[in-house]
Amino acid sequence: MEAVLVAPRFGASVGRDVIVALACALVCALAWLVATQRALARATAAARRDGRRRCELGLELMRVRNSLMHSDESLAAGRHPCFALRSSDVAIVTFPKCGTTWMQAIVQGLRSGGALDYDDICEEIPWDILALDCGQDLDAEQRWHPRVFKSHEPAHSVAQGGRYIVVLREPADALVSFWRFLPAYAGLQPGDVSLEAFAGALFSGVSVSGQIWHHLLGWWQLRAQPHVLVVTYEDLKRDLCGEVAAVAHFLGMQPGPARDELVARVAAQCTLDAMTCAQHARKFDDHFVRAHVLPRMRCAPAAAVGGGSGTNAAVTHVSKARRDGGRVGMAVELNLSWRHAGHFVLLCALSAALALLLVAYFELSPLTAFGIAVTAVCQANRSILQHVELTQRALDVAEEKARRAADKREALQAGVSAKKRR
Repeated sequence: MEAVLVAPRFGASVGRDVIVALACALVCALAWLVATQRALARATAAARRDGRRRCELGLELMRVRNSLMHSDESLAAGRHPCFALRSSDVAIVTFPKCGTTWMQAIVQGLRSGGALDYDDICEEIPWDILALDCGQDLDAEQRWHPRVFKSHEPAHSVAQGGRYIVVLREPADALVSFWRFLPAYAGLQPGDVSLEAFAGALFSGVSVSGQIWHHLLGWWQLRAQPHVLVVTYEDLKRDLCGEVAAVAHFLGMQPGPARDELVARVAAQCTLDAMTCAQHARKFDDHFVRAHVLPRMRCAPAAAVGGGSGTNAAVTHVSKARRDGGRVGMAVELNLSWRHAGHFVLLCALSAALALLLVAYFELSPLTAFGIAVTAVCQANRSILQHVELTQRALDVAEEKARRAADKREALQAGVSAKKRR
């Protein structure tokens, strides 16, 4: 026998009251759903705006502090034409976070016979544009021969007359490494500057070293010159010993068993594990430079990261410096898990209520009524969400226009005040 689904019938005395009650419940539930979705949209938009504002403040503070890192005198003293290299000098040139400290360790090991009797690599290999600020004399003799300098300068502004070891790196990898390094170095909290915002700033030239593409292309054009050795970060990772041997050859070391032994020793000293071990990590944490530049950058003495390009895990102590109302560590967090669960339960309840109405009014089978109810409720929910999203977008656009207008008014008022003071 075939099973027959019989639609339940309500008694005449209570049927009308039940239907009215269900209809009222359905209307109230829909109203609550709309209000909840609007509240969620407003909270999400507020979090998004707070994140954008926080990112803008972080970028501005990072730019200001990065510009304070060097004095104008030190910057000029380390660049062409004020500073000139001797023909035997070597400049290790990179865009930031492209293997600078790694190559410094390699060259220092080769010229010193593998000696590790130094406190900070930057004391042995001065940074050209920071030497004056750090109390170093660029014209002085160094402990080891040849003299070696660190530089992030483009080809047109670097000190002329010497030899150059240029380390290049995949720009996308350099971006991520720099993003993990520079905001913390400038005393920002993790998350103050998003990767997307930092990418826009970096590739448009926020670094003192200039625009990364100009830097890369300027040195790439000189790759065939006999006084230029181009090394890639990826080759250092792939074949460290072979690249150390190439650097030794460029430095003029005669081939033979002694050089091979030194190359093997230096390669072993310059692995990631060796450079980040407790015994040697301090040699590459940049503490010598940080001690001089952090006060200029208005950062706390411990408010920066250590380590060079890919050589050292950062140890970060970030300050809580903020201005213009920016608040550190106050990111808006929305814990919506319970609301998502309640939203699902509400949709099920609405579907059940609508199904009962369909059964009572149209004498449909429960299965058919429930299918129709679920479809209708889901479609209504989708329409509500789309409406809320469009409304919120319009509100965001209006608020952004109002904020820009307020900024323009403040700028105009500041200009008028400055003219009056003059």
